[in-house]
Amino acid sequence: CIWFRNKDNVPLGIASLMRGIIARNDRQDALNRELEVQVQKLLACLAGAERIQKTPIPTCFTRHTSRLLFMWSNMMPFAIYPACGPLFTLPM
Repeated sequence: CIWFRNKDNVPLGIASLMRGIIARNDRQDALNRELEVQVQKLLACLAGAERIQKTPIPTCFTRHTSRLLFMWSNMMPFAIYPACGPLFTLPM
């Protein structure tokens, strides 16, 4: 498995191995057809996930997200102090 050693799209390689195993099966029944349909659905989901992964994120979005997470994580101890007390709001 050269694609696995080179790390060339491992999920796609695994899906092609699954299709090969299904194709080598001698019986051509409803189970094989259903397995092939499920692998096709898996590949469609994989293509959608890769499309989302390759979509560029605007710089202003990442900047605002990092600031929001910074504020949220630093204000959380003040928000949970009345419910949990000083034991669970120790600085880490």
